Amino acid sequence: MIVAALAQLLRATPGTPEVVREKMAQMDPRELVRDCARHGLSALARHELDQAGIALPPDDAAELKRHAISIAANALKVKGVLLRVLDSLGQHGVTPVLLKGYGLASRFYPDPLLRPMTDVDLLISPGEMAAATGALGQAGLSTQDAGLERYSRAHAHHVTFFGAAVGVELHFAAIKDLGSSIEADALLDRALDGTLDGRRVRYLRPEDEVAYLSTHATHHLMRGAAWLYDIKLLLRKHPDLEWAAVLALAKDSEMQSAVYFALKAARDLLGAGVPDSALDSLQPPRWQAALGEMLFSGERLVTAPFAEARFSWAVTPLLASSLSNLARATLFVAWRAPLRKFARHFPQLAPRHWRS
Repeated sequence: MIVAALAQLLRATPGTPEVVREKMAQMDPRELVRDCARHGLSALARHELDQAGIALPPDDAAELKRHAISIAANALKVKGVLLRVLDSLGQHGVTPVLLKGYGLASRFYPDPLLRPMTDVDLLISPGEMAAATGALGQAGLSTQDAGLERYSRAHAHHVTFFGAAVGVELHFAAIKDLGSSIEADALLDRALDGTLDGRRVRYLRPEDEVAYLSTHATHHLMRGAAWLYDIKLLLRKHPDLEWAAVLALAKDSEMQSAVYFALKAARDLLGAGVPDSALDSLQPPRWQAALGEMLFSGERLVTAPFAEARFSWAVTPLLASSLSNLARATLFVAWRAPLRKFARHFPQLAPRHWRS
């Protein structure tokens, strides 16, 4: 079987130069550069190839370097906005949990500028929303649209603020969709204190972070292989993870199917250290497992992610929800998110109440 070059690289790393050279000996440089650009992993790939002493053909090396510089530049923008926001929140007595992004990259990657990132994600208690909103306002950020803010507070899990080089998502729940959710307060009670460039921050405990990252990856249909690589690096750093706690959060939040698909993909594609017992405990119904196997099978995640299909969003409810949640939800509730997206894509066909 021919294995995509990027999949080989992500599976071999972190690893010794000898292992990386062996795995990449038969790679197609053109394919590698193309898939790195698709997944925003050019900076990581360039670093790992340099560490292993692997030289690409000049044209391919130049293109990979160009993409890598762009990723690093964007990461610097994200860092700058993050520090500015942390300073303002600190003045208002709010210490958020850093989700994904620069906070994750600074803990797990060889250099935080190697990880792709587009915005700042912060988790706070719902009771801190007023203080945090005021702090972001003083930092020059706003939601811009009052109607969208009201809708987000009622139906989503975060409010997005603009006015900086990148957006800031203020989460009052880790994730919420289709009647299932990972709420903020329990995660915050277990969060770990940390620092970032001298600022006080918090991070999810490793077990909660595994469940959160997995759920997030599946809800976005694993559009980026970097999300799976995040999981691999987290598990590598925490080999003594309490899997019972991961399973408990997945089941209590009714996100076990979402957690299962991401963990299985991270293990099968990238060699992440996910035990069979964890996957067995999270095993979804046969029809759901078969659908996930078809959409998230091996090489497809790298070379042609299903998430890039135009109407892929319509499949998310079938993959990201537990069977019990699907069973008790009405057809309207279960498909509310897809109907909203249908209304945005085809406003002339959608009834007014769908658009509202």
